[in-house]
Amino acid sequence: MTVEVSPQPPAAPAVRETNPFAIVAFVTAFFVPVAGIVLGIIALRQISASGGTQDGRGLATWAVAIGGVITALIALYVLLIVGFSVWLLVVAIAAVGS
Repeated sequence: MTVEVSPQPPAAPAVRETNPFAIVAFVTAFFVPVAGIVLGIIALRQISASGGTQDGRGLATWAVAIGGVITALIALYVLLIVGFSVWLLVVAIAAVGS
């Protein structure tokens, strides 16, 4: 006697949820860049530790990159302002002294 087994439908693909820290990091990187860097690194670590159940590596990576670039631009701007202020002070002192 043979038993006929009906074929099973294929299993649905596993749905990978996007890491919430990755989303928040990406948005935050534009407004508070240092926080975007920190949250992006946290998201990358959580995604790596999730064993493939979480997605959002691209968002987290871009958050770190954008946060780093904006932070570097702000630091450069501050250095230029401070340098210009010191130069202006030196020129003013020299003009008064002569």
